[in-house]
Amino acid sequence: MAYTTSKSLLLALQSGDDVPWFEFFTTYRPLMIVCGNDYCLVPHELEELCQQVMLDIFKTSKTFRYNPQKGRFRDYLRQVIRRNAIDIIRRRGDQAEAAETAVDCAVDPMAAKWESEWRAHVLNQALVQLRNDLEPRTYQAFELYALKGEPPRAVAQFLGIPLGRVYLAKNRATAKLRRMVEQLQDI
Repeated sequence: MAYTTSKSLLLALQSGDDVPWFEFFTTYRPLMIVCGNDYCLVPHELEELCQQVMLDIFKTSKTFRYNPQKGRFRDYLRQVIRRNAIDIIRRRGDQAEAAETAVDCAVDPMAAKWESEWRAHVLNQALVQLRNDLEPRTYQAFELYALKGEPPRAVAQFLGIPLGRVYLAKNRATAKLRRMVEQLQDI
C-alpha cells in the first residue's frame, strides 16, 4: 500500500472508498487501543471502542471537512475516543467509575499523555514508511546505529559495508524521518 499523508487520507475518507477506511483503521487502531488501555478497558471493550470510534468517524465523514484553522484532527480524534471510552464505562453499570471518569475527562488530565501517545504513534507510522522507502540494508544500518545504539564499526562489519555508508545511512534516514514526522505531526 502506498503511503498516504494523513491530510490526504482524511480527504479520501470522504469519498467512502474502502481502501482509505482500511488504511485509516490500520493506522489509528493502535492509538485507539493505547487510549482505551488508559481508561482500563478490558479486551472486548477495546475492540468495541475501536468499532465505535470508526462508526462515529464514518457517520461524520460525509460532512466532516478538515480545516486546520479550526483545530487539529488529532484533537478531534481524542475527543471521539474519550467520549466512546466513557460511554463504554457507563454501559458497564459502574456509575461511580463513569462519573469519576467523566469529571476527570472534563479537566482532561490525560491531555499530556495523549500528546505523548500521539507523538509515539506518529513516529511509529513514519518508521514503518521509512522502512518501506529505504533499501533494506540502508534501513538496517540506520536501525542498528541510530535506533539501537550499536557502534558504527560493528554495524559496518555486521552488514559488510564501508563505515562511511553507515554514517551516510544514518544521516539520510534521519533527515527523511524528520520530514515525515513533521508532515504527520501537524494533523
